[in-house]
Amino acid sequence: MKDESSIRPRFSLHPSSFSLSKGWAIPQGSMMQLSMLTVLAVAFRAAEVVIPTPLPWARPGLANVAILMVLVSFGARAAILVNLARIVLASILMGTFLSPGFWLSLCAGITACIAMIMVWYAFRRWLSYVGVSVVGAYTHTMSQFLVAYLLFVRHAAVLRLMPYFLLMSLVTGALTGAAATAMLAWARRRGVLFPERMKDEL
Repeated sequence: MKDESSIRPRFSLHPSSFSLSKGWAIPQGSMMQLSMLTVLAVAFRAAEVVIPTPLPWARPGLANVAILMVLVSFGARAAILVNLARIVLASILMGTFLSPGFWLSLCAGITACIAMIMVWYAFRRWLSYVGVSVVGAYTHTMSQFLVAYLLFVRHAAVLRLMPYFLLMSLVTGALTGAAATAMLAWARRRGVLFPERMKDEL
């Protein structure tokens, strides 16, 4: 039986290792697994509602556990699609669709997902899943504060809170990255989530 380190990618110095194109196509036969991970992401987002936060749009980002699992297992396009589905479905279920909170979540979710994709494909030789998750958490927090300031609350006090939330993002990003690592290891040991196309890269 392989240990958890076996889920880490094996890297090559070939330029194709840094290409996004090889992870852009969604593997065939993955719809059921992607649907399950979308439901997991929505459930994580709904669970965040009961966690008290000092600002209504500030959340720990538990849904990034599922998004990171999709990115590693199925590639960039699947991660973007699952992330968008998660944002829309969660907002409909919680009655916030097209509200200010929805637009904050949409902007921050898209930018965080793109950031994780970029660092995963460009720097995965040096970054662990925890590192990728922290980058996503930082990007998510900065995007939320900037969008909130530019569109909804034009007050400098909002931006003065950003350093504290960025520090919080370091903790929450590390925790979600560790959770994703553990869940990927569990899935790897049981031979689930990883399409045949991806197995040589993991």
